[in-house]
Amino acid sequence: MRTIIILVFIFTGLSSFAGNNDSLDIFKEFIRVCNAYKQLPLQLSLEYKTMSNISISGEDNKTTQAEFYIRKEGAYIRFGDAEQLITDSMVLVIMNNLKQMMISENNMDISVQMKIMMGPSVEDSAIQKMAGNYAVNKKLLDDGRAVIEIADRKNLLGTSVPVESTMLTYNILGNVPENILTTRRSLISTSRLPAISGKNEPGIQKITIPGKGDFYIKEDIISYDYKKIDHDANLRLPVLIKDRIIMDKDNNLMPVKAFETYTLIKN
Repeated sequence: MRTIIILVFIFTGLSSFAGNNDSLDIFKEFIRVCNAYKQLPLQLSLEYKTMSNISISGEDNKTTQAEFYIRKEGAYIRFGDAEQLITDSMVLVIMNNLKQMMISENNMDISVQMKIMMGPSVEDSAIQKMAGNYAVNKKLLDDGRAVIEIADRKNLLGTSVPVESTMLTYNILGNVPENILTTRRSLISTSRLPAISGKNEPGIQKITIPGKGDFYIKEDIISYDYKKIDHDANLRLPVLIKDRIIMDKDNNLMPVKAFETYTLIKN
C-alpha cells in the first residue's frame, strides 16, 4: 500500500529530458513547477483519473479523489477508499472496502520519510545524461497559464506519434501546477477486438503495418487534476492513529468501536 504515498509525488520525477540548452531550461522549469509546492506543512487535494480510448478492464476508466495532509510530525493520506496514517513509530493502512487494517513499525525518522514521500530531486547531471531522448515544448496561454509538453523521441511502431508524452498545465504566477496529463500509447491487434473491427469508432485510430497486420492505437491516459494546494502553518491532521486503533486492557492493539468489524493485521 506504499503506492498511496508514492502515487502523487513520484510522478514529478518523470524521466523526461530535453536536448538543447533552450529545451533544457524548459525542462528545468517543468521540474521546478512540479516541486515548488512540496513544502511542509502541505494539504493537497487532487482528482486522479485513468482513461483509455479502448477500454479493456474496469481500471481503464476510473476517477479517484485523493487527499494528502503532511506535517513534519506525520501524515494522513486518503486515496479513494484507502487511508494511510504515518507517525515516527508506525504506519497504519486502512482498506475500507475490505474492512482491513494493516499496521507496521516505522523505524525511519519522520523527516527522512517525508523527503522520500516528496520524491527524489533531479540533478543537472542526470538531465544532461538523458538529454536527447525526449523533445520538449512550452506554450504560453492568454489567461496567465502555460503548458509544457514532453514527448518521447521514440515513435510508436508504424506511426509518427510518440510512445509516451506528458503535458503540464500550470499558473505562471507562483508556478502552481493545475494538471499533469500522461499519455502512453500501444498497439493492439484488431483480431483481439472483433467488436470494434470494421467500425469507424471516434477516438480510435486503425493502422496497417506491412508484414505484421492491422492494429488499433490504444491510448492510456493518467490525469492528476490539482484541486487545492495549501501550506497553512496551523494545518491539523484530520485523522490520527487513535481515531482508528487503541490498546485493549491487555495492551494489545485493536480497532476502535466504530471500526470493530475490521480485521487488524500486524506486519
